[in-house]
Amino acid sequence: MLYCKTLATALSAHVAGIWTLNKATGTLDARLVWDRDTCDSENGTDLTHRTAGRPVDEVDQDQIVAIADTRTDPRWGAPTPEAGSSAELRAVLECPLHTPSGLTGVVSIGNKRAPREWTAREISFAAAVAGLISLARLCCAKAG
Repeated sequence: MLYCKTLATALSAHVAGIWTLNKATGTLDARLVWDRDTCDSENGTDLTHRTAGRPVDEVDQDQIVAIADTRTDPRWGAPTPEAGSSAELRAVLECPLHTPSGLTGVVSIGNKRAPREWTAREISFAAAVAGLISLARLCCAKAG
């Protein structure tokens, strides 16, 4: 949870989360989400209401996805049920989580209410944190 809170705070974003790849379905499922506006956090394996399609193809190719406006970027897909509300994510930065066996998930940082251009510094910082999370996941997998 600390990584999510740190990312959201450092990047002045509203939401940060860790999504894991469900290899059976090919989708990404929320595992850890922190919302700066409410200071709410969710941690667990059953966050189905937060499960959503993501641009998996690009992150699977080890590409960072920086979406300035989810309403106009075709990679984001169909509007969510909360589209048009203040809770809607309008800008998203997605960084892949990889181990030697391939993609294991995504670190996602989101901005609500307004579009946002992600700077090179913000993208670099988020990618570095995603690298640390990937390394931590690999070490945990080896230990357990």
